[in-house]
Amino acid sequence: MPSITELAKYPFMRKAAEYVKDLDLKMDELMTPQFSPILDRAKERVEQAIRRAEIHGWGQRDEIELLSFPAAMFIVGSLRKDRLTKRYALAEAKRAYRYLREEDLDTIRDIAEEFSWDLVELDEDPVRLGVHFADYLRNSIWIRESRWRLANRRVEGGRVILTRDECARLLQEEVRRRIEEKINGGVQVRFRDDIKPVLDELGQLCEALPSESIYVAGGEISLAAFPPCIKALYEDLASGRNVSHIGRFTLTSFLVNIGVSLDEVLKLFSGASDFDLEKTRYQVEHISGFRGAGRKYTPPKCATLRTHGLCANPDGTCSNMRHPLLYYKRKMDALARVKKFGS
Repeated sequence: MPSITELAKYPFMRKAAEYVKDLDLKMDELMTPQFSPILDRAKERVEQAIRRAEIHGWGQRDEIELLSFPAAMFIVGSLRKDRLTKRYALAEAKRAYRYLREEDLDTIRDIAEEFSWDLVELDEDPVRLGVHFADYLRNSIWIRESRWRLANRRVEGGRVILTRDECARLLQEEVRRRIEEKINGGVQVRFRDDIKPVLDELGQLCEALPSESIYVAGGEISLAAFPPCIKALYEDLASGRNVSHIGRFTLTSFLVNIGVSLDEVLKLFSGASDFDLEKTRYQVEHISGFRGAGRKYTPPKCATLRTHGLCANPDGTCSNMRHPLLYYKRKMDALARVKKFGS
C-alpha cells in the first residue's frame, strides 16, 4: 500500500478509494463540524477549480488532503452543473500532472498501470517510453495540438514514443475522465442544513462560468449554431483546458465577427489559468480592429484549421463548408426557419 502522502497526491487511485472505505466514514459524516478541516479543504478545492481551473495547496494533514477529495466530488455532484463537473475534473487532473512531472519512472509506471496501460521503457538516458498506440489514441484525441496527432509521432512496433513529461500529460487525460465518470455516477448525498450555505456560495460562483448561450446586442446566440471546431474550442476554454495560440485566435476572431462584445469575450477568457486582463484585452481589441491598422480579423479557413489539428468532430454540414463563418450563417438561417414555422 502506498503511503498516505502518495494517496493524497493521487486520490483518484483505487488504493486511495480502498483506504477511505476502510475508515468506514460515511460522506454525510464528513460534512459535519467535527470534520470541518476536511470540508474547508474540499470547499477550497472546488472554489479554486471554479476560479482558475487549477488546484493548489495542501490540507492541514495528509489524511485531510486525501479525504477532502471525495468530499469535493460529492459537493460538485450535488451542484449538478455539467460545466462545473468538467472544470473540476480537469483541475484535479492538472494537479496530478504537476506531481507526475516530478516523479520517478516507477511512480509513473504505477499510475499507468492504474489505467491498464501497455507501457515499456525503451531508453534510460534520456528516458524514452513506448505506449501502445491504442492507449495513446484514447487520450491524445482530447489534446488539440498538432504535435499530438498520430501522424506527427514516431511509432515503433505498434508503440508511440514518448518522453516522461509527455507520458504524464497523457495520463492527465485518463485522470480527468475517471473523475468525471465518478462524479456523474456518484450517489447524491443529503447534506445537513448547516452545509447548505457552502453549496449556495459555490453555486453562485458557478454563475460566472460561461453558459450555453452568449448575449449580444441583438439578443442571444446559441452554441447550437457554432461549427463543431468552434464549439470544441469554446468548451475547452470554458472548462479551463489549455487552448493553443492559433485556437485562441480562431475562437476570438469568430466571436467578434458574429457580434459578441469585447466584455463577453474577456469573460470567457477570464477562466483560463494564465488569464492576464490587460494582455488579453489588447489581443482581443487588436483582433476586433480597435487597435493597429483597424482591421477586423476573420477566423482561418477550414483547410487551415485541419492543418493545425483544430478540425474537431465534423458533422454533415461541414462536408461542403470552407469557412466557420459560412457554417454559422447556414445554421443560423436554419434555426430561424425552424423558429418561424414552429411558432
